[in-house]
Order: sequence, then C-alpha cells, then structure tokens
Amino acid sequence: MTARQVRLIQDLRPEIIMITPSYLLTLLDEFERQGVDPRSTSLQVGIFGAEPWTEEMRREIEERMDIHAVDIYGLSEVVGPGWPRSAWRPRTGCTSGRTTSTPRSWTRSPMRCCPAARRGS
Repeated sequence: MTARQVRLIQDLRPEIIMITPSYLLTLLDEFERQGVDPRSTSLQVGIFGAEPWTEEMRREIEERMDIHAVDIYGLSEVVGPGWPRSAWRPRTGCTSGRTTSTPRSWTRSPMRCCPAARRGS
C-alpha cells in the first residue's frame, strides 16, 4: 500500500498532504527505496496530527522532503482543521481556526464565559 501512495503522489502531484508524521517517515523510506528523490515531489506543505511527534522528527521531515511541516493539536481528527495548530510562518506558537468553534475566555469566579471583547483570567 505504501508503494501505491508514492505512485499516487507522483501521478496526482498534490501540494499538501495530511498524514501522521510516522507514516510520512515510512513514505520517505519508500521513495528512497524506489530511487525517487522525495524533494522532487510537488508537495509543499505537510499537515501532521493524530500522534505526538518531536521537533527532531519535524526537522527530518522538512529536510528529507523539502516541505513545511505543520502540527495540528488535540481533536483535529474528530472535528477537522478548526482546532489549534502550529503557526507556519514564523513558528511562534498556536493559531486557532474559527471554522468549527469560537475561542472563549472564562472568568474564574464564578466560572462563566466572558462577554465578547472582554479578557478572562
């Protein structure tokens, strides 16, 4: 099945891939096994989630495939890309999409949602 994924990437020429980081490392090994330079693909961005990964893995993926690696945190596999994800440029922390939820601030006492445009603690 992994060999087929390499073929699909070559044939369909996608620019973005959404995958677990460990499986992309497996794909990279398959590209190299087939004698294909993974840096020559059309892929530009990899969106990774559903498992923890390290900065070392990110660097390896970015260097071996010449793509930008973006992390999705939390329940992304349940509700899609509306949950926090790492910033692409520059990598300074998380961003939160508003496609599926609205971020809220909460007060501590009593515990309740703050009105819009008011800071919580």
